Amino acid sequence: MGNRPSTIRDREPDFLPRLPLDKKIPPYALRRRGAISGVSHKPNSPTIERPRFKRRGGVCYDRTDSIAVYIRYLGDAISKQRKASNFSEFDNLPEVPSNVLTCDMKLPPIAQQRRFSVQGKVCPAQQFKKMLHHTAVYTIGADSSSKTLECDKLIGDWNFDLLAFRRISEGRPLYYLGICLFRKHELLAILHLDEQKVMSFLALSEQWYRAGNPYHNGTHACDVTQALNCLISTKKIYVKLTPIELLGAFIAAMVHDIDHPGVNQSYLLNSASPLTEIHGPSSTLESHHCYTAKGIIAESGIISHLSPADQKQVTDIMDEMVLATDMSKHKEYVDDFQKTCAHGLNLDNPSHRLCVLKTALKCADISNPTRPWRICKEWCSAVMDEFFHQGDLERTKSMSISFLCDRYAVDIPKSQDGFITFVVEPMFAIWAKEFESNTTKIIAENLTMNRLCWAELGHKSASNTGSDSEDNN
Repeated sequence: MGNRPSTIRDREPDFLPRLPLDKKIPPYALRRRGAISGVSHKPNSPTIERPRFKRRGGVCYDRTDSIAVYIRYLGDAISKQRKASNFSEFDNLPEVPSNVLTCDMKLPPIAQQRRFSVQGKVCPAQQFKKMLHHTAVYTIGADSSSKTLECDKLIGDWNFDLLAFRRISEGRPLYYLGICLFRKHELLAILHLDEQKVMSFLALSEQWYRAGNPYHNGTHACDVTQALNCLISTKKIYVKLTPIELLGAFIAAMVHDIDHPGVNQSYLLNSASPLTEIHGPSSTLESHHCYTAKGIIAESGIISHLSPADQKQVTDIMDEMVLATDMSKHKEYVDDFQKTCAHGLNLDNPSHRLCVLKTALKCADISNPTRPWRICKEWCSAVMDEFFHQGDLERTKSMSISFLCDRYAVDIPKSQDGFITFVVEPMFAIWAKEFESNTTKIIAENLTMNRLCWAELGHKSASNTGSDSEDNN
């Protein structure tokens, strides 16, 4: 056999965004090799009518399918990057129409509903099977009114050991946590969600996180989703949320970092990433997460049965919440929440509820230092590994090394103490002021303990450095 031709995946560095262009497209959507189309075929027809496509090179796409247009322009940008010998050649990237990023949920799905052979089976790990046996979660919609909801209690505990959950779920924590959450909050029954489509959405969401990222992977998404569940389950908030808002909030948490490339916005800008050309220099990653998530929502069909108004509300909530996780705009969102509270927080007001949901996701996204010390330390190790990997890439490319990304200069205990002091503690103090609960008390205790642990590690590190200096002299 001859050598297999290299693919886009073979030629792209691992740190570049994994784009929708790489996803498999079902045969009926292909008009020729490499074509992209969102036009569905006629039912029960072996032939496909020749559609009126707009042509760009060898790729065809329906003019009305904004997701296909997005993929097409993303592909153009990647091709341009592959041919470029220096950054100046990116001046000729294709101009993206202003309506490309307007995702209309009325569009046909990218692909027909994929049927995953997971129904009736939750996890091959015996320990996890045994735990779920007591919750009757063999399918999402199982009736368990007479059962002890052990799993439900676990995912509502702030000190929940997610890293152990990842091990017993054999690397699929987001999928199985999602099953437990949809079941606990009875979203399938209330919103008449199709069980198979929910399972498809959860599976696709987890697949689109990059397992190779030390930090921004499916486990992080699961951690943030579990934290959000704890925060919004406070009675004061929970009784005011509508089922649509609850669905939108959980979807936002699950997809808030989907297809994260493992590098930050600074790297994308300095390396002239195609994503910055498409989404602009502001909230580039967050915009990419939102648009990728909309493609998954459309492909899974999880909300396709809802009214257009409800579909729009779900995606609008998701957009607002995911965009709020942009740390470069952290102060802006915190000030907005404080201003809303100062004028009198009214949870009967939909805009106030959305403000609370955005703040809850922001808290959940930076909640690692509020977990028990053993878990907190593991999360810190993961995020610093990812930061240092980016710093190594920047060093090899002779780029300026981003903040906290230089493995030879960063003092980890000191950086963590600063993160707790200036970001995490003030954020959770604002939250606790409005929504004090047993959870906020546990958070305060963990923060105090973790700060002491980081200080102790800092002293040990300083002592060791001093001893080494004396030995060298």
